[in-house]
Parts: sequence; structure tokens; C-alpha cells
Amino acid sequence: MIGDPVNLAARLESLNKEFHTSIIVSEETRNRLGKEAQVRALGGVKVKGKTVETTVYELCGWGACPPQPATNSDSNTEFGQFEVTEVEP
Repeated sequence: MIGDPVNLAARLESLNKEFHTSIIVSEETRNRLGKEAQVRALGGVKVKGKTVETTVYELCGWGACPPQPATNSDSNTEFGQFEVTEVEP
């Protein structure tokens, strides 16, 4: 059986296409990375197998994250106001 963290990581990885990103991390991972990690908040998503919304971030690296408009290709809404969606496998 796959552990919960591995399952969540797989679900988050599949979100990269939707968000047009390379690396997406959860809030727990963001906190573990520390202050040196540069991230951009993407909003909250509800992934399959979880009952609680997960806040996700784009990992930009250890330098400044270039400003980019944060839009979802499907809904064209800003990620700050992103609707919670169910992510299928």
C-alpha cells in the first residue's frame, strides 16, 4: 500500500499541467523547506483521497520568483480566488 505522503505527492505532480508549473508542493513541504525557498501561492485544492483542502505552492527555487499572472487555464480565475477542485488520478 502506498503511504499518504506519496499519494499526495502524485496528486500534486499531476496538477502541474493545470497550473502550468514545474514543481508544486504542499503547505507542509513548504514549511519544511524553510525561509530560503521561494514559493508562489496557488490556492487550495481538494485531491482525491483527502477530505480536507490542501494549500499548494509553486516552488520557484532559492532565488526570486518572477512575477507571472496566476490564472487557471480552465476557469481563468486568479489563484487567490481559485475554486476548490477534486483531482482525479
